[in-house]
Amino acid sequence: MAQGLEIALPGFKWLTLTGFLIGLVESFLYGIYAGLVFVPIYNALWKRARRG
Repeated sequence: MAQGLEIALPGFKWLTLTGFLIGLVESFLYGIYAGLVFVPIYNALWKRARRG
């Protein structure tokens, strides 16, 4: 698990305060990015499904 996090989150180091904070911020930003990408897609598909 630690290797996967270190690969996915640049700057993250396992069991250090700095690594934890970097991982926390990057995870939060990735969540925002995913929301900005997928919510409009979901809403467009939902509107299309309700019309048809």
